[in-house]
Amino acid sequence: EYKKRKRFSNNYQAAVNWKIIKPLTFRSEWGYEFKREHTEQVWGPSTSTAKGEAGKPSATFTKVDGSSYRIANTLTYDQRNFVKGHNLNIVLGQEVYAQDSEELVANSKFFPQSMTTSEILAMMSAGKAQPTETTIALPNRLSSFFGRINYSALDRYLATVTFRADGSSKFAKGNRWGFFPGVSAGWIFGQEDFVKDAVPFLSFGKLRASYGVNGNASGIGAYTL
Repeated sequence: EYKKRKRFSNNYQAAVNWKIIKPLTFRSEWGYEFKREHTEQVWGPSTSTAKGEAGKPSATFTKVDGSSYRIANTLTYDQRNFVKGHNLNIVLGQEVYAQDSEELVANSKFFPQSMTTSEILAMMSAGKAQPTETTIALPNRLSSFFGRINYSALDRYLATVTFRADGSSKFAKGNRWGFFPGVSAGWIFGQEDFVKDAVPFLSFGKLRASYGVNGNASGIGAYTL
């Protein structure tokens, strides 16, 4: 069996940061990827594939083209000591992702047993052509909105609230959006004076509790009627 695969890809990324005012920053990110893949494969007379067809070699050409892009924007408010000892960090964001791909497969079978791999690849017409297969994948689209609030007091009391909404084209209309909230609270008890006095060998101690909902659409095929 002979198999050769060539892959070519371009990946471009750029980002801009804009400090609007001292505590407020806007960031925009862009990404684009283009990739192409070409595979040629030959099964010779001694392979199990050819033996199942009277020992006749067969060959396949596969061509795949794909592209994707991503755009994300975030607005961050970061204010330390807005009241003495109290810090606040707020992030709001939006993201879109899109992916497209096309595949073409050409097969030919029952080449003369005397033909070498090079001859087969150079003369695909010497075999019996099979129906050409083309696949245009359904577009994969994802749109997201998200936010996070971090609050800390006296460098020891912590609270975080998060929220994310994702809409995916992989699901049917009316069921494309998922909502994923989360909340957590923490206490750095190692900073308390009564702990420092009672447990002098403790360099850091923290308790944290959290609850949230998460989702994942990877591995799920596109929705079709």
